[in-house]
Amino acid sequence: MDADSRTNPITGFTVMTDPDFDDVDLLKRISRGDHQAFRRFFLRHYRFCIQYAYRIVQDPAGAEDVVQDVFLSVWTGAARFQASRARAVTWLRTIVHHRAVDHIRRAAKEKSTGVGSLQDLAASATGVAASNPFQEVWTADAVLSALQAVNELPRRQHELIVLAYFRGYTQSQIAEATGIPLGTVKTRTIAALRSLRISLSHLNDREMR
Repeated sequence: MDADSRTNPITGFTVMTDPDFDDVDLLKRISRGDHQAFRRFFLRHYRFCIQYAYRIVQDPAGAEDVVQDVFLSVWTGAARFQASRARAVTWLRTIVHHRAVDHIRRAAKEKSTGVGSLQDLAASATGVAASNPFQEVWTADAVLSALQAVNELPRRQHELIVLAYFRGYTQSQIAEATGIPLGTVKTRTIAALRSLRISLSHLNDREMR
């Protein structure tokens, strides 16, 4: 059955609805690594998240970075959601708020935002950039593909990519935080991006069609 839209009475934002699965079902499936459930959840709540993040950070690119971090948290932390304590949309709103505040604090602390965002990762690894950074279907596929590809990296490469693209660390900050020599950080990052370019090449193929 196709998804529809409605205005959420809690947030006041328009959200996608799907009569086949509620948020609790989707989060349970996401906690088990269900990619399709993640995509459904992403598409359902992306608009709310990007609008709410923008209200806080007042910057479109910053809001996109916040939302990417939010959905990384959803993908890795869905098992921690407890329906008995809060509704899914309330839980998600809290994550957006915390990530947005963190983004503002990082931006105030230093001018550099690090290597890039998750969307930058997908674009740099494939040579393809979304024509519209708020194009929800492309972004959902790119986020899911990038998450899966990063999860499949060797542990040492995985750690560096997460710090760089998901946490906004510069390579110098990564070296300081991990105790790994800066030259090694650069070498492992290059190797990781090469692997990701191969893993995400299907996005390039789809864009060409």
